[in-house]
Amino acid sequence: MHKFALAIFTTAIATSAVAADTYSIDPNHTLPVFEVNHLGFSTQRGRFDKTSGTIRLDIEKKSGEVEWTIEADSIDMGQAKWNDHLKSADFFNVGQFPTITFKSDKLTFKGDKPVAAEGR
Repeated sequence: MHKFALAIFTTAIATSAVAADTYSIDPNHTLPVFEVNHLGFSTQRGRFDKTSGTIRLDIEKKSGEVEWTIEADSIDMGQAKWNDHLKSADFFNVGQFPTITFKSDKLTFKGDKPVAAEGR
C-alpha cells in the first residue's frame, strides 16, 4: 500500500455578503499537484484533473474540516505512457482504488486565515 500526504493551502475563499460555514471545492479552480524524485536525476511533476469536496470553517474558533476526493484515473504527468504506468497496480492501481481521499479536522490558521490542513 502506498501512502502519501496532501497539504492543502487556502489562499482565499470568495464569500457573498453573508458569510457561510461550508464551501465546496471548485473543480474548475482546484488542481492537486505533486512532485516525484525520479531516480535522483530529475523531478517529475504531475497533477490530478478531477477533484471535489468540501471545506467547513469556523473562523472564530479557528477550526474546521476538509473532505477532499480525487479521481485517481485523472492523473496527468504530461506523457500517456507515464500516466498509464502510474494508473497500474505498480502505483495507484486505479482499477481497485478509483478515488483518493483526504480528510482533516486539524487546520492551521495564521491570524484569521486558514493556511494548512493536516490529515490522511
